[in-house]
Amino acid sequence: MPESSSALGSLLERAASGNCTFSPAERALFMACEFWVAVETRVLVRHLGADPAESIRYQGLVFGAIGAQGVSRALVSALREYAACAGPPARRRCLDLLQERLAGTQEPVDFLIAELADRLGMSAPTHVARAASIAAIRRLA
Repeated sequence: MPESSSALGSLLERAASGNCTFSPAERALFMACEFWVAVETRVLVRHLGADPAESIRYQGLVFGAIGAQGVSRALVSALREYAACAGPPARRRCLDLLQERLAGTQEPVDFLIAELADRLGMSAPTHVARAASIAAIRRLA
């Protein structure tokens, strides 16, 4: 989460300065950061709100584009499962299961988000900090 937090911080600083016009790629980065922070802090269901389908669909595309194919597949699968659910309790269980699937991913999502920030020319941690983050992710795996 530290790497994606750094990328998000750069966007927030721009927004605070009054320059709130973001490119579609910057908006995708911002939303991916927000989404992944919600996963990591285990508040995804609350983050998705009352109508999560559109957000799940969008995030499936974004995470696939940054190289988090497992996360993308989990989101696409959850979208299908969510659509097939009958009633709010079943939908809540579906979203809770999605939270668990995503929180347990072995993919270096934080690193992939930071790479997107780099490609967009935004500040991101140094290569030394990245290497430390990758090592930490591998130790958790």
